[in-house]
Amino acid sequence: STKLHAVEPLVEKFYPRFYDLNYRYAVARSRFRHWIRELLKTAAVRRALDCGCGDGYHAVTSELVEQDHIQLIGIDLAHTALRNNRAIKMRAAADAEAMPFANDSFDLLVCESVLEHLLLPERFLHEAFRVLQPKGKLMILTSGRWHPFMLINRLLTGRLAAGFLWLLLRR
Repeated sequence: STKLHAVEPLVEKFYPRFYDLNYRYAVARSRFRHWIRELLKTAAVRRALDCGCGDGYHAVTSELVEQDHIQLIGIDLAHTALRNNRAIKMRAAADAEAMPFANDSFDLLVCESVLEHLLLPERFLHEAFRVLQPKGKLMILTSGRWHPFMLINRLLTGRLAAGFLWLLLRR
């Protein structure tokens, strides 16, 4: 069974059958990565941004980027995870809700397993469309409604949910 890296210990402790019930996420992730690989093969993609690349587990890794003409940049707020990320050569500590890039900077923006962590996903979407070229692609994969993060977000409000998750995961 596929495990979701960052929440693995928490899920195994409080929701042990989650991975048995979450087979569809593994299939969706495989398809998501296939679509990204196909997009990266097109001439239309020159600059790609991976939002929330973290330590590399959810990152658009350099192995997905087969062409030399593509500039891949990763951002994440988790400084330690970002420092440990060897999958992306160009990376920066930055907030997905306030990206430090000019308008129309990227042809492709990838966001895997990030939306469920954001306090204001609408700010991220606004920023994503701001930094994307007019014909750029936004690829998002997020967990289902029964994922522990989604449950906590529905049960607790904004900063309370973020504080609770920080206490559990220390990140």
